Amino acid sequence: MTLKLREATGEDSLELFVETMVVAAEYRFTYNEVAQVGKPVMFSLENAGDGVTEVTVSDPSGREYVLAVSEDGKTHRAEFQPKTNGLHAVSVLWNGAPIVGSPFTFSVRPRAGPLKIWGRGIAKEGIRIF
Repeated sequence: MTLKLREATGEDSLELFVETMVVAAEYRFTYNEVAQVGKPVMFSLENAGDGVTEVTVSDPSGREYVLAVSEDGKTHRAEFQPKTNGLHAVSVLWNGAPIVGSPFTFSVRPRAGPLKIWGRGIAKEGIRIF
C-alpha cells in the first residue's frame, strides 16, 4: 500500500510505502444450550491465545458464580453444575473485554425422575394372552 502525504498548499509531498498485516485470531466459544440440574455444563473457548479468560454464570435469581478457568494451550475451559432450573446467562471476558456475543444464555431443566414402565410382555407377572 502506498500512502501519500501532502502539505495543505499542495507543494510538498511525501510518499511512504506501508506494509501492514493484521491477523485476527478466530476464537470459538462452545457450550450446551440445554442442561440439567446437577449435571455439569462445560464451556470452552478455543483459540483464545495469550490472555486471561474470565467466565461468570448468572442463575435466574441473579446469583453470580465466578468459575475457575483451566488452560490447555490456546483452549480455555470452565465447568458449572447448575443447582436451579430456568434460563441462565454465561458472561465471557477475555483480557477484561467481553467476547462477541457475550453474555450467552442456556436453559437448565429439572432432572427427570425414574420411569415406571408396565404392560403386556414387560412384567414377569400379570395376564398374558397367547
